[in-house]
Amino acid sequence: NTCKVPTGFLCTSTGDAAGTTPGTCATFKCDTGYTGNLSTTPTCTTQGDPWDFTETCVGTRPTVTFVSPVIQTKKLLGGDILTIMGTLFVTGATVGIGGDACTSVTFVGATTITCVAPAKSGGTYAVVVTNPDKSFSLATTVVVTYQSGAPPTVTDVSPIIQPKFLLGGDTLTITGTLFVTGATVSIGGTACSDVTFGSATSVTCIAPAKLGGSYPVVVTNPDSGFSAATTVVVKYNSGKFN
Repeated sequence: NTCKVPTGFLCTSTGDAAGTTPGTCATFKCDTGYTGNLSTTPTCTTQGDPWDFTETCVGTRPTVTFVSPVIQTKKLLGGDILTIMGTLFVTGATVGIGGDACTSVTFVGATTITCVAPAKSGGTYAVVVTNPDKSFSLATTVVVTYQSGAPPTVTDVSPIIQPKFLLGGDTLTITGTLFVTGATVSIGGTACSDVTFGSATSVTCIAPAKLGGSYPVVVTNPDSGFSAATTVVVKYNSGKFN
């Protein structure tokens, strides 16, 4: 016989994969991602046709056909609730986004799962569902995209010259654009403390101690978008001045 092994079966006597044309196949089993109760030796009725099996191998590998939202609204932080749709999901399934596990996975039904997206670097990542029997969905065009938000800008800081000199400790008011809740502030690479988000155009913080000099003010949003260094600087003097 030179019949092809049908999809879902694996010829174990010759090692031929599904879709190939083995000369004979004395023993066989269900291929990876399939399950069945096999007991008989296959027969071939027409040369070139698939084996005339009386048994069947039923696919158990889950598939992913849809995810929403496709673009993460919380940028690189993750945290969006994803709705994943497909087939053959089971209770206890897990979800991975580009190899990183989602949290709070909820099995809704055989075709729907929800989870909370993990934090990721910018890029596009495949959505993979893994059932407890270790069968997993193959990577497809169903992907989630993480994008950095537009960076904030810093246009002004007050006071420019620190009254407490090198000790820091002054309350700085930073003005600019596109600030978001959770933004951090640094002066010459040293973090401010007690950062308070006022609005998209204003944050306040406590200036750190620094050596004498002029240092750029940089605001960094939680999605890793940060303001480029500008002429907006804070000056630290070593003593009083006239």
